[in-house]
Amino acid sequence: MVSSQTTCCLWALKPLFDDAGSKKFPFDMWMPVNPERPPQYAFGYAFQLLTISMSAFIYFGVDSIALSMVIFACAQLDIIKNKILNIKSHSSEQLTRRQLINNSDYLEDNLRKLKNCVKQHQCIITFTEMVENAYHTFLLFQLSGSVGIICMSALRILLIDWHSMQFLSIFLYLSVMISQLFVSCWCGHELTATSEHLHSVLHECAWYEQSLEFKKILLVAMMRMERPLVLRAGHYISLSRPTFVSILRMSYSYFAVLNQTT
Repeated sequence: MVSSQTTCCLWALKPLFDDAGSKKFPFDMWMPVNPERPPQYAFGYAFQLLTISMSAFIYFGVDSIALSMVIFACAQLDIIKNKILNIKSHSSEQLTRRQLINNSDYLEDNLRKLKNCVKQHQCIITFTEMVENAYHTFLLFQLSGSVGIICMSALRILLIDWHSMQFLSIFLYLSVMISQLFVSCWCGHELTATSEHLHSVLHECAWYEQSLEFKKILLVAMMRMERPLVLRAGHYISLSRPTFVSILRMSYSYFAVLNQTT
């Protein structure tokens, strides 16, 4: 958020430093005002600065909500892991003497814990699908747009004077876009990695000392948890660290081609 607002401020300072002596707006676009008249120039200048700052806040808000939901799902998966690992065995010192005597209550309590874990896992799957359905279009636009933005920004940096305010603003803007892309891919990767590790945690519980029904439910749960949770952009592109690297490679390829032609 700080980096994006700093970029907006540098864009606002560009006409004052790089275009000193001539009244220009931060962005070259049609405006229904005359920059030669001071009141209209101030109004147009403030309008462009306000709108670009608001767009940065909106993008930050959408990213924060979507990615915090993904991290929330990862936290819920960690809670399931902790519950499964806390399933008690006969040799556990945490068992009371009464629980050891009444073996049926002990087995029933562990079975109840497993059923709750399975229900919670199903709720996490539903929650993840809801997040993907809500934000898959936004994430697809972000991933596809990042390729062109990174490519064109890097190409623009080579064509302008590095002492100018425009160079600083574009360089900071490029770093913001790359960091935004990395955070999205990192959150998706964490969701997949956490759900994959959940399958191996099932082997670590004391399943061999439980009832037959416990073992049957555990077997079905293991078959389902073999498929990790994946957050996809556009229901097609998975968010992961390899995806982040692929986007950077694609952007560099386009950048190299355009750089040779210019």
